[in-house]
Amino acid sequence: MMGCESSAPRLPEAPEGTRLRSVAEFSTQDQEPVRVAAHPGTGDLYVLGGGGDVTRIDPRTGSRRRVLGGTEYVVQPRREAIHIPLPIDAKWVNAPITMRATLFLGLGFDRENRLYIVANVLLPGKDWINRVDIYRTPPVAAPEGALLPKLWTRFDHPYGVGAFNHGACRIAQGPDGKIYLGVGSRTDHGEAGDQAHISKLGEAPHPDIPGGEFTAVILRFDPARGQQTPEVYARGIRNPFGFDWDDRGRLVAVDHGPMADHPEELNHVRQGKHYGFPYVFGNGEKPDYPDSPRPPEGVLFEPPLQNLGPGGLRGDHPLYSLSAHAAPCGLVFYPAQSRGLPRRYEYGFFVARFGNLVNYDRVGFDVLHLRLEEEGGKLAVRAERVLDRLARPIDLCVSSGKLYVLEYCRQTESSGPGSEGYTLGGRLLEVSSTD
Repeated sequence: MMGCESSAPRLPEAPEGTRLRSVAEFSTQDQEPVRVAAHPGTGDLYVLGGGGDVTRIDPRTGSRRRVLGGTEYVVQPRREAIHIPLPIDAKWVNAPITMRATLFLGLGFDRENRLYIVANVLLPGKDWINRVDIYRTPPVAAPEGALLPKLWTRFDHPYGVGAFNHGACRIAQGPDGKIYLGVGSRTDHGEAGDQAHISKLGEAPHPDIPGGEFTAVILRFDPARGQQTPEVYARGIRNPFGFDWDDRGRLVAVDHGPMADHPEELNHVRQGKHYGFPYVFGNGEKPDYPDSPRPPEGVLFEPPLQNLGPGGLRGDHPLYSLSAHAAPCGLVFYPAQSRGLPRRYEYGFFVARFGNLVNYDRVGFDVLHLRLEEEGGKLAVRAERVLDRLARPIDLCVSSGKLYVLEYCRQTESSGPGSEGYTLGGRLLEVSSTD
């Protein structure tokens, strides 16, 4: 059901001891791919489109089939358009400046092989609302089995200011068996905004309004319950689009910086901690905006991980944690038992950096390998670039020891030649060992 485009970008150079191949390509008739998840039992890959379509891909043969259409299960409100314009000057952004009014950003399996799908639904009205709908299927037993998602739980929060409705995104089951969900900010840096239909409260937390605590957070849910009020696990993370746990149960999450040139972050996330947004960025930097909110009294902010390099830096000095505007997205831990890649990647994380959208020098468009280590008695990260010149890598997963990288589109540059492919279909790449 899916065609291929003949203008697919070349495969980037594979790291030593590995091979790289394209498993599947998406056409302009397909929804833009935003997430990939591996079935815990079969190893099949499931790709989520921005409009809620789900495609199953056999990584061994590359065969695929759309197993679910977004229109089959999502509950849509009445509204005039399925896309909304964003108040952005087109000369500064190398991408279409509209957003889906219902945008799917989360996909993940639990240990019972149930698939979770996360939708952000714009509810129009006097004050716009972002309704987060989390759907869950029964256990997915076999490749030919139908997916029958039902609404599992939902909550609301005020819709975002300008282009900054980051929404609910990464969903995964933690070592404790609970379901974790990242929800991005509704502002760039805590600003109130000036649109008539948007809440003027700025960033969370606002415990006195419905959903006022549920942005720039990682939330936690009980999988044994249905509709429930989410628990705020950690705060102050502007856009936790990717997170995962290592073999010691340490939770690491990426974070996007604001439009100003503050660094992107990697955070060691612990329960009850606050990671700075919108009050501080990076290594205690104050926001570079005159309208930034003042920090509340008595709140301690956890610093991000220091990046010792050499990957993910600008210049040759350590950074807290990654170069600005690279947009770190999917993040996955690679355990020792995988054995599908060279041993040097075991016990580390991989992170996909989508690449800058604003018109600065090119940064990102790559995959980094991250290794946690102690530095001066504190946890730090050592980063190495393993893949470069990718076409907007947005998510990662591991299946049968192999690393899978999902490209959102075919844009390999932020400006000039190579920047024309934003509306063309992405692809799914496989990294495996040559041994």
